[in-house]
Amino acid sequence: LEKLLVPHKVRDELIVEDAKPFIRSLGLSDELRRMREIPSSGTALEAVNQMSGLKIRARAPTRIGARMGRPEKAKERKMKASPHVLFPVGDEGGRTRSLIEAAEKGTVKLNLNVRFCPRCQKETPFIRCECGERTVSMRKCPSCGRITPEELCPRCRKQTSEFSEYEVNVREALEKALRGLEIGSIKEIKGVKELMSARRTPEPLEKGILRALFSLNVFKDGTVRYDMTDLPLTHFKPSEIGVSVEKLRELGYTHDIKGNELRDENQILELRVQDVIISESAGDYLVRVAQMVDELLERYYGLPRYYNVRTRSDLVGHLIIGLAPHTSAGVLGRIIGFTKASVGYAHPYFHAAKRRNCDGDEDCVMLLLDALLNFSREYLPEKRGGFMDAPLVLTTRIIVSEVDGEVHNMDTMFSYPLEFYRAAESGKMPKEILEIMETVSKRMERGEEYSGLGYTHETSSISLGPLRSSYKTLDTMNEKIERQLDLARRIRAVDERDVAERLLISHFLPDLIGNLRQFSKQTLRCPICNTKYR
Repeated sequence: LEKLLVPHKVRDELIVEDAKPFIRSLGLSDELRRMREIPSSGTALEAVNQMSGLKIRARAPTRIGARMGRPEKAKERKMKASPHVLFPVGDEGGRTRSLIEAAEKGTVKLNLNVRFCPRCQKETPFIRCECGERTVSMRKCPSCGRITPEELCPRCRKQTSEFSEYEVNVREALEKALRGLEIGSIKEIKGVKELMSARRTPEPLEKGILRALFSLNVFKDGTVRYDMTDLPLTHFKPSEIGVSVEKLRELGYTHDIKGNELRDENQILELRVQDVIISESAGDYLVRVAQMVDELLERYYGLPRYYNVRTRSDLVGHLIIGLAPHTSAGVLGRIIGFTKASVGYAHPYFHAAKRRNCDGDEDCVMLLLDALLNFSREYLPEKRGGFMDAPLVLTTRIIVSEVDGEVHNMDTMFSYPLEFYRAAESGKMPKEILEIMETVSKRMERGEEYSGLGYTHETSSISLGPLRSSYKTLDTMNEKIERQLDLARRIRAVDERDVAERLLISHFLPDLIGNLRQFSKQTLRCPICNTKYR
């Protein structure tokens, strides 16, 4: 009965509720007498149909295999060595790229951009001159040392460079930045070994100091980011996202999908196209980012604080930028709530605008004001691909007709017609049943693409289920393999020998070969001078 998926109970005896359809399917009468003989040829399903005299369809006409792609993720974005600021320290910063360590050594030779103070008529690598005047970007002749805006030196006609080697007193620069922020001292602040941008433009040390105080790490473009696995969502309940009904009404959610006024936390609301629901851990992280931005506005720019947040609930209503790693265009979004799951929920249109389709992708979010204040093309690496994964442009309004066409084929129905299931049974192609399906493209023709989308299945909570996959909670690879083989033994449709063979051929042996190759190519590093040896 279990193999046939027949509902039953086992108490003192075996009980099958609704037994008559089951008895009839076996070709038996109510008195359990055989009404027809079992056919000698054909499939088991054909035999059941002949014995019962009923039309009984296959339990699963089409079967597909599935595998785990990647575990869910919600984690801050870090570069190698986890720097706080895009400021070079050379070898003097040690293996941790510490500015404190570099400051103890005094003067450091660094490749930095060439700038010129129009007031003092002095060359400097910094955006602000000692006199307080903003400097302008220039070029320098490597032969005669002349400062000029031209690509060719007017004196010796040689190619000029946008950067040059300077002797920088890191201790003085760090102490000056701390005084400007009115901060006494800092335990640790990490920079980078060298700058990779075209002009070698360094970030102001003040920004790195504030990031270090709030335990935040900078990315290659000057922003602070948080990565989350993409999940699509079109509807939600206030109770699922930890936000009050009153707050949602302030954000424009005044009525539920049935047109009733929003009064209860369990009413179903349709998610607006550019609203996002982020993980609770992302909310806590962005609180620190917002506090850092407020300190930056007040202490560095001399402007009033903007966010004034203490908890993640204070972030509701604030704007973020969503960005996929392989693109250069961010999408503007608004935080409306939080989820316990390690994912980022957003409308399918929002994900499509990032050129994503939620097949295990992970994208980042950043606070809008952090990007507006701290992002700069000047920091982006000069190498190939350096301008990818950077918000060079910003999509402020999603126009559905302009996003990836994959989302135009998404169905928007609350239920499927009987013809849909009959077409599925007969194996028809999707394009053959388009006339009976309501899709985004059809709603676009009527100008109804932004609201009124349907869904087919209810759920009590979008956060139900395991919040962390066992692949992340299990510590060792032995435990993970044991669990996988245990599952293979339990699942009737899986051949455990085949699973074990695939593990060895597709994972264990290639990993072993790769590890041995890397082991043979490894280097040893001196912890004092950082010299590497084979």
